[in-house]
Amino acid sequence: MRDPLEIPVAYYILSARLQSLGCVPGGALVSFLEREEDSSPAKNVRDSARFEPFRSMLASAGSFLDEAQLLLRSASEQEEEAVADTISEFASELEGRARDMLNHTREAAALVLPLVRASQPLPLELLERLIAHIHTIESHYGPCNKSDVLPAPLLRAEPGSKLYPSLARKLEAVCGRSIADLRGREIERFRARLLKGSFHRAFDERRSALANETAASKDLLFAAYAEYLSHSDHTPVGEIVHLETLGPMKVTTWNVLEFPCLGSLEPVFDGVRPVCDAILKGLGRKDAECMNILLDAVRSDVVINRHTERVLSFAQYELMHCGTDVLLLQEVNERVRESI
Repeated sequence: MRDPLEIPVAYYILSARLQSLGCVPGGALVSFLEREEDSSPAKNVRDSARFEPFRSMLASAGSFLDEAQLLLRSASEQEEEAVADTISEFASELEGRARDMLNHTREAAALVLPLVRASQPLPLELLERLIAHIHTIESHYGPCNKSDVLPAPLLRAEPGSKLYPSLARKLEAVCGRSIADLRGREIERFRARLLKGSFHRAFDERRSALANETAASKDLLFAAYAEYLSHSDHTPVGEIVHLETLGPMKVTTWNVLEFPCLGSLEPVFDGVRPVCDAILKGLGRKDAECMNILLDAVRSDVVINRHTERVLSFAQYELMHCGTDVLLLQEVNERVRESI
């Protein structure tokens, strides 16, 4: 009897045969997309049945992305409405701080800017009072990302030094802000604090309810398209392999596409990301938002479960009804392997 390695060797021979028949590396989905770019009528007829699952997959992915983007856009607009309503509630307070800042910068500008433009020494005590007041206003809602506070070494810059031109430019900018500029910066700081949460109870509750509603809508959308989103980018292929010691054997192989594991806190997208990329390329929609939507879908419970059901159903049918002697599955994740 020959060495048991005869079977895997025969499998590699089979793989080479299948490749020569058009099952090229990268999967049938990639082949379909390349064919769509450059096809002939004869090839269209020959490949129609072979590529039909991917044609439906691509069309459904486009519809899914349309609905998902509409859902996310609606959620974003509703959140913006909640933010705007809360800003309106605090409008007088925000306006008061903006005008307080304006009064201090105008007072400083009257004394400082003429000296700056004449490249004269600046009154350090006045600058320190101005910066202290700016810091007080900016830090009202916590740390500020876009601050007008000047570092101490810059405040002490002397005319003729390397730092003095930078000090001059910064003071021109700070002292030259209009009430509209200061109001906008105050609203921006308020907004950033509001979105961090635990600042305004009514807003937090409204935002949480919106997030729950959006999550439920996304789950329904994933379920509606799970049949198409759970496909592999490869089609199963098989052939009779003649072995001298064992005789003819039907060998079937399928790269099932590795989906993230169900319930994983750190899902692995190595298997599905290239497929999502190919889908977006085929749709002409290669952007970060669409990629995030697809990855969010393929990590969902409903899509992962449908993919697992698809693999198990295929394995059972092949072994029980198709006379398959050897079934080779590639890119099988741990959960699917345990289920088999």
